[in-house]
Amino acid sequence: MDRAMRNYLIRRYGLGPALTLSTNLAALGGLLIPGLRQIVKQPVFIVGCSRSGTTLFAEIFGDRPDACNVMDASQVWDLRYYDKSADDHRDENDANFWETSRIRSSLAIRLLLSGRKRLINKNNQNSLRLRYLKSAFPDAYIIHVIRDARPVVLSNMSRVEKDRYRRGFPFGRFPKPVAWRAYMDKPVVEQFAHQWSDITAEIRKDGPAVFGPDQYVEVKFEDFCTDPAATIRQLDRFCGLPETDRAASAIASIGSGDSDAWTSRLPATDIERINEITADQMAAFGYSTGPVQ
Repeated sequence: MDRAMRNYLIRRYGLGPALTLSTNLAALGGLLIPGLRQIVKQPVFIVGCSRSGTTLFAEIFGDRPDACNVMDASQVWDLRYYDKSADDHRDENDANFWETSRIRSSLAIRLLLSGRKRLINKNNQNSLRLRYLKSAFPDAYIIHVIRDARPVVLSNMSRVEKDRYRRGFPFGRFPKPVAWRAYMDKPVVEQFAHQWSDITAEIRKDGPAVFGPDQYVEVKFEDFCTDPAATIRQLDRFCGLPETDRAASAIASIGSGDSDAWTSRLPATDIERINEITADQMAAFGYSTGPVQ
């Protein structure tokens, strides 16, 4: 069973108790084994609104011989992963010693077992936890992957519609913005438009302020798809990673995909509503909400 399938089964079929126990044991290990908490140095955390291309980006960016690329690790970060009422937002006040020891030690064990030097982790819920991350991992690098709101909203809605498991959770178990409860009585298209707008605004607000220009960087998914090799080289340099070629076959397979599918699959009324809700944030990131050409 490959890693992707194993992670999918863990998230979908509730194999959570064993992971909860293991992460708590890891925290205990962090207390008993001197230096375990300090093994993870200069980790790279990839954040962004769900369905923004973060997974594809992380798979390719993390495909390097010196990095332990941990995708999601949802139940390491969230002991209440299956709690439908739980908030995803955290800040520095939540970064108590036990929590940071549990997470740092769990990730340290994965890094040790991999035999590699640097940790790379993509977890979209961490988009709402930059102040928490700064407290827990002050030397971390943050890569914010940004994508046009329209295809993101469409992709979120389509994934939830197809996945019965996700339909049982608010926002399809994708990251819930801080004000998520105020959006629950709105149409799904509006919920995910608010999700994109709120989460990208949260990252843009906290990323530069908390981590600064030397540790926080933004990349548009569209630019990554246009020239993935150049984008990766630039980000390698930013994160202090030796430049290395990624799998040529993976990079070559990147295309525009369904980036324009929203123009035909979303009703005009939905596009109009998404544009209204996301207009300010779209403009802030340089996207146009003008008439579709």
